[in-house]
Amino acid sequence: MTVAWIGNRDAQVPSAIEHVAALLVQSRCPVITVDADADTARAALALARRAGAVCDHLTDGLAHEVTLFTGTGGVFLSPGEALRRADLVLVAGALPAAAGAFLETLAQTSPDLGGERPRRMFALHADGLPDGIAKVTQAISVKDASLPVAVAVFRAAVAGRGTGVEIAGADAFAAAAAGAKFIAVICSGHGCDTLTLEMLQGLEGDFNANTRASMLVWPASENGWGSTLVSTWNAGFPLPVSFLGGEAKHDPARFNARRLIESGEVDVWLHAGPLPEGVTGPAERIVISNAASAVGGASVTIAVAEPGEGHDAVMFSARAGTFLARAAGSKDNLPSAAEILRLIAGKLPETEAVPC
Repeated sequence: MTVAWIGNRDAQVPSAIEHVAALLVQSRCPVITVDADADTARAALALARRAGAVCDHLTDGLAHEVTLFTGTGGVFLSPGEALRRADLVLVAGALPAAAGAFLETLAQTSPDLGGERPRRMFALHADGLPDGIAKVTQAISVKDASLPVAVAVFRAAVAGRGTGVEIAGADAFAAAAAGAKFIAVICSGHGCDTLTLEMLQGLEGDFNANTRASMLVWPASENGWGSTLVSTWNAGFPLPVSFLGGEAKHDPARFNARRLIESGEVDVWLHAGPLPEGVTGPAERIVISNAASAVGGASVTIAVAEPGEGHDAVMFSARAGTFLARAAGSKDNLPSAAEILRLIAGKLPETEAVPC
């Protein structure tokens, strides 16, 4: 079975790795993007350090979340704490599909800490909620308003200021909040931009004047958030991180991988993980993925096992709020993406050891 291709031609894995290394050596501005397990993220960062490349994820929503944590900060809670303490839940904006099971659990249970008050759920412009959750969730909406405008108007109403527009469901929420012991605001960069996340953090601060409140940010990408945490403890910065000048640097705008690729600022783009959609550019493309054939337009394609399915892996879980080990369902003979990235790094002309 062929597992590597140079262009559309079958190739041996060692030959493909040599070709990738040659492309990285010749590159003046390479970028590496990753959407995989923790080990692959570590290997991608080590390769980026040796190759003098930018390392990033390709999930725009995740960039909004990183900006919130690094720029504004706030009070945050874990999913487990929300389940046990929150008797009032406000879902703001659209959440990733992966959050559906957690929302169902919230809707079907009551908090067991801090009293026996049943849980009430409200949704502020939270489109796409599963039917079972929508039936037990009261909607809060501002007619013909975008989510940022709706959040701003709702925050003003909660503070008792006049808004000049009607907010459906605001009075019911105010009545519920009057007796609440713990309010959880659930949102995500998947449905909220950076400004909206900051306004929701301010709304949570307003709630804390009278009761306990906290924010649960559901990652727009679990793999992306895991890679961001790995980058933070390996390079000292969250993604995106650049080693173009030798030392690690973080600049969300300057080193945004999607912008670099689409603007043509990079000449080599290596991606490890499922094929991203909607990202195009003139750069030489290297794909390390669970591919069955050569990827169209890619200079090199190397097939690898799927983390957590074809090999054991450690991956970030939004539900647990931390990393979890995931045993392979059925191990195959394909290498892992981390192994391939380390082999590529070993071919680069650098004397220092690749960091673990």
